[in-house]
Amino acid sequence: MTEGAIQDRNRPDGDQQPNREKAGEIAQLSFEDAVTKLEAVVASLEDGDLGLEASIAAYEDGLLLARSCIKRLDEAELRVEQLSELTGDIDVDQVDAP
Repeated sequence: MTEGAIQDRNRPDGDQQPNREKAGEIAQLSFEDAVTKLEAVVASLEDGDLGLEASIAAYEDGLLLARSCIKRLDEAELRVEQLSELTGDIDVDQVDAP
């Protein structure tokens, strides 16, 4: 069963809204801030001091943060590829420094 199917099965439709709001908040973060928050979530989960519900909420936050970071990295990679295609293969060693 996929993760989305598990979430859909375990949540009434009304509970999806906070997840969307949180995803929107995460989308507003810079990549660096999202990574910092993800690292904090991982650290709190690794500490093991959270209760069950707090751990699940932290895990969910971590998934949203990780997905956001991966999406941004994919977008950056695509931009670099597109720029490379426009400029051709430039050997940085051959470019004279000012």
